[in-house]
Amino acid sequence: MEMVRLPDQKSFDSLPSTLWGIRQPDPSWTWESYHISGPLDLILAPGVAFTPAGLRCGHGKGYYDRFFSTHSSNFPLKSPLRIGLALRQQIIKNIPVSETDIQLDDVIYEGEKIVTDEFMELSK
Repeated sequence: MEMVRLPDQKSFDSLPSTLWGIRQPDPSWTWESYHISGPLDLILAPGVAFTPAGLRCGHGKGYYDRFFSTHSSNFPLKSPLRIGLALRQQIIKNIPVSETDIQLDDVIYEGEKIVTDEFMELSK
């Protein structure tokens, strides 16, 4: 998974859709990578399920967790806000996690927001 800079809505609208209707850059196109444009401020992460503590269950491939880790290694002084996007039904009490799973700062669902305890401590 490669994160690229999209300077405006027109750039986003030009992205081709995958079989599942997800817009993503065509591999043959030239895009400015976040490695060049600099650290990210915000990463929105989808998931299958989330906990109020900010734990996230994806589809088991680890794309987002690896990206979070790589971004932290490349820009150790600038951590982006990591927000999960969910439906109310996706919020559950517990999720099995491993040492490679990275906790989110917030989870937003249907107009509500869960601010994790860890993020509140960092904000003080």
